[in-house]
Amino acid sequence: MGLIAAWTSFLKRSIGGLYSRLNTSATEKVEVGERAVALASVFTHLLPDDVKHYFQEIARVAKRGARTISAYFLFNDEARSHIRAGGIRFPLRKVRSLRKQVYRVNDPDVPEKAVAYEEDWIRALHLRNRLSIVEITYGNWSGRTDLVGCLEDTIIAVKG
Repeated sequence: MGLIAAWTSFLKRSIGGLYSRLNTSATEKVEVGERAVALASVFTHLLPDDVKHYFQEIARVAKRGARTISAYFLFNDEARSHIRAGGIRFPLRKVRSLRKQVYRVNDPDVPEKAVAYEEDWIRALHLRNRLSIVEITYGNWSGRTDLVGCLEDTIIAVKG
């Protein structure tokens, strides 16, 4: 069972009636509740304006103390090092239209195919929306050796 599936199973048992499901596609899932929000392969397929909107909605509907778990492809110095060493599973290209580069895409013709974000930008979004990061588990997408066998990077946060 994957990390998101295990988390979702836990949420269903823990919060029962406060839980609803919105499927955005066969592989992208958003799990929403007053006390928990889980986003599996959502932010890895959204562009920045949509990511900001999701964060605003999470801040609006989640109650204080709610837990969030979400998956990303996070760019940071360690990921860049692994990528330079040839460990990346799929290429990511800079988006030239932006003054400050906050994301990269796998396919410029279909940018939502795979989107990676600068970790600092994602951390700032969490703070701006009153979500305190309590744990980051890095996946193996960039060539990292990971402990949980997950492609994506996972962030667990708590709403303040």
